[in-house]
Amino acid sequence: MATYDFRSLSPLDFELLCRDLLQSHLNIYFESFSAGPDSGIDFRHTGREGTVILQCKHYANSGFNALCSALRNRELSKITKLNPKQYILMTSVGLTPTRKAQIQELLAPHCLSSQDIYGTDDLNNLIGLYPDVERKHFKLWLTSGAILHRILGAGIFSDSENHIEHIRARLSRYVPNPSLDRAHRVLDDNHYCIIAGNPGIGKTTLAEILLAELVDKHGFSAIRIDHDIGEIRGARNRRLNGTSPSFRTVRSR
Repeated sequence: MATYDFRSLSPLDFELLCRDLLQSHLNIYFESFSAGPDSGIDFRHTGREGTVILQCKHYANSGFNALCSALRNRELSKITKLNPKQYILMTSVGLTPTRKAQIQELLAPHCLSSQDIYGTDDLNNLIGLYPDVERKHFKLWLTSGAILHRILGAGIFSDSENHIEHIRARLSRYVPNPSLDRAHRVLDDNHYCIIAGNPGIGKTTLAEILLAELVDKHGFSAIRIDHDIGEIRGARNRRLNGTSPSFRTVRSR
């Protein structure tokens, strides 16, 4: 899961990120408005059953008490006047269950449940669910070396996963032979295996079977190299998806 604190975003950047995440999550469209006094509305969705108001509060540097003070003293009267069917709050403040309950009580009856209150951890969860939104908001990840590396390297991992799916589709037609056991021993002893031989003897197939076993049975992540071993250099510096116990290399030639 992403671990952004959102300090790199301006209030407007944060609002737009929240809007895009919630539109993707709820699959509804929110109206956007020009800068200026918002009358308690950052974004609005109007449907047959009533109005949904989305309000975004970027208080990463101020904390929970400042957030509650702003809601109580500046926003509550606006919400009461608007009387929406549903009021959704998204904030850069970290929220515990107790804090969510406090905010829900403060905003009742317009805030229908704690699920209408999104704190930092909820936002990071949504970012993990909707990577396209993450890529769109470059200010979010541009200052993070680890996240920037993951975003820029997304292509190689996507291509590798597609290749694994093609391999799985062909597994039912593979007939094991003694070379598979020998390759297993080489990988266990050395953590790499070069499969060499004449054309047409099944080198690539053997390499693909080994790769599929490492991914599906042992929790490894696959990186497909098309041209040069240097393609793996960037990915080798980090654990893929937090699951790869180590690196093992299989190469056919």
